Amino acid sequence: MVASEIVAYRTLMQAVAEVIDPQDVPGTTRLLQGAVRELLRAGLSKPARLPGKVAALLELSARYRALLDAAKLVDPAEVTARAAAMSPARLVVQVRGYPRLGWSEFDFLDAIADKGSLLVLPVQASGLFSGNEESAAYLTG
Repeated sequence: MVASEIVAYRTLMQAVAEVIDPQDVPGTTRLLQGAVRELLRAGLSKPARLPGKVAALLELSARYRALLDAAKLVDPAEVTARAAAMSPARLVVQVRGYPRLGWSEFDFLDAIADKGSLLVLPVQASGLFSGNEESAAYLTG
């Protein structure tokens, strides 16, 4: 089940208190929430041997994810990554209307899309859609 925003925030506050133990738990949680979600969205939540702040952020992310797992919840930021990891049945799908997709969305589409599927992304040499050519190459390559 996907954690509500309030449950996700409270769970992250608990992880922040356990892992970092700052004087201002709510403030530190607000400060780190975006970074933790980006790590989850990218599928990076396991502690690694990295220097300083990056390793600490990964440790926090791993604890947060463990707390959510214990409650049988998933952070909204990692829904597509978790769904892709479940090896879903392949289907013919059509995806339209997205200005761009993140890597976890691509991994999900790669896991679910069967032959005959269609993904339509806007392409522009520069500006808002500039990364979509790279995305198309990733999916077709």
